Amino acid sequence: MAVRDCIMRTARRFPLTVFFTLLFAIFALVTVWHPQLLASSASTDLLAYFMEGAVLSFAMKIWDERTGHRHLWQHIAGQVLLLALALIWLDRGFVGEGLVTAHLSIMLSLLVACVFLPFTGETDDIPAVNFGLHLAKQAIIAPYTGFFPTLILCILVNISFPLFFDIVASRKDYYSIIIFFQIVLPMLLFLSRIFKGKRLTNRAIKLDPFVQAMMRMLIVPLATCYICILYCYECHIALAWELPNGGVASLIAVMMGFYFLIEFYLFFINREGIKPTSGWFMRWLPLLVMPLLILMSIGIWRRIYDYGITATRLYLATLNAWFYVACCVMFFTKLRRINWIPISFCAIFLLTSVFPINYNSIARDYILKDIREKKEKGISKMTNAEREDWSNRVNYMEEYYQIKVYTK
Repeated sequence: MAVRDCIMRTARRFPLTVFFTLLFAIFALVTVWHPQLLASSASTDLLAYFMEGAVLSFAMKIWDERTGHRHLWQHIAGQVLLLALALIWLDRGFVGEGLVTAHLSIMLSLLVACVFLPFTGETDDIPAVNFGLHLAKQAIIAPYTGFFPTLILCILVNISFPLFFDIVASRKDYYSIIIFFQIVLPMLLFLSRIFKGKRLTNRAIKLDPFVQAMMRMLIVPLATCYICILYCYECHIALAWELPNGGVASLIAVMMGFYFLIEFYLFFINREGIKPTSGWFMRWLPLLVMPLLILMSIGIWRRIYDYGITATRLYLATLNAWFYVACCVMFFTKLRRINWIPISFCAIFLLTSVFPINYNSIARDYILKDIREKKEKGISKMTNAEREDWSNRVNYMEEYYQIKVYTK
């Protein structure tokens, strides 16, 4: 009775979110049992659309509850836009890396909207961040509720089917169990545990003790060691007077992820008054990472100069430029607000991913043009290194864009 009442309350509070979740589960089951029904790109597109529709409806519902009135037209416009984009991508032939990147940018933007959209009228980001931490906590806890039923059912199916019915369970059976107990059930539990009312405006500045321990004992020391290693490498190449390895750009991008975590942590403890030096570190940390951003810029330039343009390198170059701007803004504003950091990141990610002309299409056209130009000059006239590079580009087009280039 308690479980039934909880499901009914959740369905009444989040009807569209539950509806899209069920659509996702049903279509996932259809895809598992009838994989030949649609092309892989079409299946990925529709599955991603159902999940995005669920997240959008959740964000709009929280926004309605927070403000006290319905945003019906905004919700309709958002759902129509999501569906239109999914259909356009199918029509334009978005496949592989381009399709995944486009949906990833939308999903990330919607998750950020869940945290900050309901609190657009607030004078600070404390309620939004508290709500975001609550969502993250529930998102971590919810899948564990379905883990043990999934494990037990899979073991029972693996043992009982051959023993009692002389049937060997296939992967489809296990996938069906996983879809229900690792997607539908955790999603319902997640929705049922989202608080409402006055708790949405919680302004208490208090970090969870576990989070504080993780930051102090793991994240901060690890990031410090990481930065020291990168500085040692930068000093080494400066003394040797040589260009950095192109792969260092990815390492610095990961380091910047640690940097933003530390800045958010300092943002909280500076307002909580735990340590008087937190404000000093929060102010001057952006200048500390600036030399590493210069190293990242040189590494990206070398990678593009040596091997040409790819979508990943274009994204890294844009990310590098955004890092410069973010560090400068944080230094001059002393990080009074943090909502602009994820919002600006998602806006740039969307602008470079969702339109028909995006980084993936630019890289695809550039590589195709280069392949054709080199082919017209004659494959037999290439050196071994040029032929290997040309072959790698042909394989890259087939793997990431599903475009088979005629090589004879």
